[in-house]
Amino acid sequence: MTQHKEDLADKDIQQLMALAGRRDDPPEEMEARVRAAVMQSFDQLPPANRIPRLLARAASVAAFVTIAYLLLGAPSGTEPVGEIQFSVGTFTLQQSADEEAAATTVLPGATLQTASDGRLQIGLGEHLQLRADGETRLTLVSSSKLYLHQGRIYVDSSNDEQLLVETQHGAITDVGTQFEISVHDEQMTVAIREGAVDIAIGNRLLSTRASDGSGELLRFQGTELDEITAITSTDPHWQWIHGARPEFELADRSVAEFLEWAARESGRKLRYESNLVRQQAEMPRALRGEAAVDSDLASIEQVLRVTRFDLAPARQHELIVRFRPM
Repeated sequence: MTQHKEDLADKDIQQLMALAGRRDDPPEEMEARVRAAVMQSFDQLPPANRIPRLLARAASVAAFVTIAYLLLGAPSGTEPVGEIQFSVGTFTLQQSADEEAAATTVLPGATLQTASDGRLQIGLGEHLQLRADGETRLTLVSSSKLYLHQGRIYVDSSNDEQLLVETQHGAITDVGTQFEISVHDEQMTVAIREGAVDIAIGNRLLSTRASDGSGELLRFQGTELDEITAITSTDPHWQWIHGARPEFELADRSVAEFLEWAARESGRKLRYESNLVRQQAEMPRALRGEAAVDSDLASIEQVLRVTRFDLAPARQHELIVRFRPM
């Protein structure tokens, strides 16, 4: 599943632009500063060298401004880039801005650090979610970019929202996926549960994807790829993420809402035996009670016992829902 895409030696700019994705135009003040620096350098050249150098600089200044903007990031502001949706144990949130913010609001440039007993779930957008394990330190540059200093994070992006994760070893970009990144000293691992990720490391760009319930775990030593192993979407390796999010509240939810949540949390694909089954499962406010439930198979079956649905025989990475036999 892993592909060695191409050498980065002569295409660093192209790779950087591709990894960063589409960005807004650089702010006018940044462009002005860069242009001023270019012209100051030009004025220091001998007269004979000015014209050819000026032509070269004029051709590249726009690209240079854009690259500077990507590398340095947008000027820090106070618009939130994320929200702490769940926490357990001990963690610290260090904001980079002086303005006061709510205890759960994450501003650009904020650094979060969990203790050994700490776990966090952070919403970075409507369809983008981040979970942090214990002893993890990360800096949120924006809602679509972060730097992982150390520890372990899990990313769940279920739509077009994309996240760039930078580390001391390389950069990882996701495309509508679930994956994990772990950084400890000179070691980095990337595990893919669903979808695909690109990994820019050393002078290579690797691509890995998960398909039909099977993904890959890539282990790096420094910038060298040390090992690739297979990992399923339901492997016990993923169990830690369940301690970094709240349980599902049943009250006044539809059966379909619960099943969609449980399927994604447990690494399974949800299927209905027929459109009629799906339509009935989507009936609003079908579930009752104040109980909070988990996403393991036993919990799913327990919830379905008080409904007209149950699970049909299926492969390990699937949930097939049917009407309960009479």
